[in-house]
Amino acid sequence: MSTRFYQIMLLMISVLCAALVTIAGTLTPPPPKKLGVACESIPDVPLRLGEKGIISCTGFTPNGDVKVIFNRPDNTSSEDVGKADTYGNFNGTFTVALDRPTGEWTLYLIDLSSGQTVTIPFTVLPLQKPTPTPTVTTTPRVESALPAPFYNEPFDPQRLRLPLQISAGILSGLLVCFAIYLVRRRSHQEKVDVLLPKCPYCGLVCLDCKLHQEHHPPGVHECPTGHKWT
Repeated sequence: MSTRFYQIMLLMISVLCAALVTIAGTLTPPPPKKLGVACESIPDVPLRLGEKGIISCTGFTPNGDVKVIFNRPDNTSSEDVGKADTYGNFNGTFTVALDRPTGEWTLYLIDLSSGQTVTIPFTVLPLQKPTPTPTVTTTPRVESALPAPFYNEPFDPQRLRLPLQISAGILSGLLVCFAIYLVRRRSHQEKVDVLLPKCPYCGLVCLDCKLHQEHHPPGVHECPTGHKWT
């Protein structure tokens, strides 16, 4: 094939690509499919006074205003205006004040741009009374004024055998020591009496010398019977 043929083919391909790019740039995307308003999370269980409810809805006009109306059981109502986000979502929370009436409430969400309205009924209950804590009453323990018995089981005489034996041994030892003391004292006294002057009439020692355990200076001695001698 000649070079001219290749040039013609290349020109045709270039023109075809340019046409496709032009067509793709001028295509207009179809308008988004408009969906209705839907709330995925609403107060589906009863709320109590002071509790918080959650609103989570989709399908509102993007960046559009949404009117929120609360209709209460006593035929009073309150309203506020919020705004949907760029995707048409409307999320928020609300708290039921403690001084509001209990019963059946109705929440209205109105898209001010399209006029679509969502009605959400829910129930408000009174405050739950705290469960009373049971009071435990204890009876004070009265101690007996009488002393507890020393033995809580039958008396066994064998238990006193060892204490009695120990006591008898100690007493016997004391008696022996006292007897030894008396014997030694008597022996000592007899030795002393031998050295004391004796009465030449009855053989008894001088009473005054015996009491003082020493001899008189030179003088008169007297025995227990009344004899005197020098």
